[in-house]
Amino acid sequence: MITIGSITRDAAAGDFPFLAARYPGRRRALKEFTHRDPDFVFWIYPDGKLHDAKDSHLRNTPRGFEYILDDEPDYGGFLRGRVATAFGRQLIVVYCRAEALSAAGPQLDQFLCGIDALPIAIQSDALVVSDNADIYGTITDIFSRGDAKKKARAVLTPSLTIRPAASSHSGEISSLIHEATRWLASRSIAQWETPWPDEWIAWKVEIGEFHCVFEGDVMVGVVRLIWSDTEMWDDNSDPAGYVHTLILRRDFAGRGIGRAVLGWAEEQCRRRGAEYVRLDCRASNPELNRYYVEQGFVACGEKTVDGYCGRLYQKRLVIP
Repeated sequence: MITIGSITRDAAAGDFPFLAARYPGRRRALKEFTHRDPDFVFWIYPDGKLHDAKDSHLRNTPRGFEYILDDEPDYGGFLRGRVATAFGRQLIVVYCRAEALSAAGPQLDQFLCGIDALPIAIQSDALVVSDNADIYGTITDIFSRGDAKKKARAVLTPSLTIRPAASSHSGEISSLIHEATRWLASRSIAQWETPWPDEWIAWKVEIGEFHCVFEGDVMVGVVRLIWSDTEMWDDNSDPAGYVHTLILRRDFAGRGIGRAVLGWAEEQCRRRGAEYVRLDCRASNPELNRYYVEQGFVACGEKTVDGYCGRLYQKRLVIP
C-alpha cells in the first residue's frame, strides 16, 4: 500500500482504524464507514466536471455513461468516490488504481477540479485515500503536489470553530453587522435596510440564536440558526433549520468560510432530525442568490415582509 504526504499510516489509523497496516476485513470496514452516512457521493468526469451521485454510484451514473460500471477500476476515465466524516475528521475515498493520485498528472488535476465543485465544506486536513487504503495525504498535501494546484482553484476550508455566542460577544457582533451593511451599501446592495439595534442583538445572543465563527482566537463571522421562521416561511410544518445573519469579515472572504458555516448548519440540522436547511436573501441581490444556488440550495418562492422581498431557498438533507 502507498503511504505519502504529511500523515503517517499510524497517525491515520488513529482516526480511522481500518487504515492500519494490518487490519482484518479492511475493505469491508472502509465500505461500511463510507456508506453509513456519507457527506457526499460523487463521480468526476475526465474533464474535472462534478456529478452528484446522491446516495449511490450504481443508481446515479452520469447519463449516457452507464457502461463505465463495467470498467473497474478505471471507470472509463471517470473517478468515483465518497466523502464521510467521523468525530469531526473528514475522509475522502477514491475508487482508483494505487498510483492515480500519488503524483502530479491528469488524474490528480481531474480530482482537484471535481473537489473544487463540491457543495460541501472540505477541511484542509481531510485525508484522501483509495478504496484499497492507499494514503495520499491530506487535501492540502495533494494541492502542493506538482502542477495540480495551479490548475484547480479550490479554496480549502481553514481550521474553524463555531460555538454559541456569549454576552461578551454582543459588541463585536454589532460591529460585524455594521461593517457588512456599510460594505454592501458601498456596492449599492441593500441586503438590510438598517442594522439591528444593540438591544435586539443582545436578546438574540441571550436566547442562543447567534453563533460565532472563530479562526484561532479571531472572530471571523457570525451566523444565527433557528428552528422556526413563520414570518418568512408561513406555518410550514416540515422539520427544518433556518439560517440567518450569516456574516463574515471582509478580510476573510474568498477562503471557503461561508461554505464551511453552511456545512456546519446542515450538520446541526441533521442531528436534530430536520429534513431541510432553509434561508432567504434579498431577491434583488444577484450575487448572493447565485452563491446559494452554487452551494446546492434550490429557490422555492419569494415573500415580502415590511418592504423586504426575500427569495426563499432550501436544501433537502440526507438523514441517516
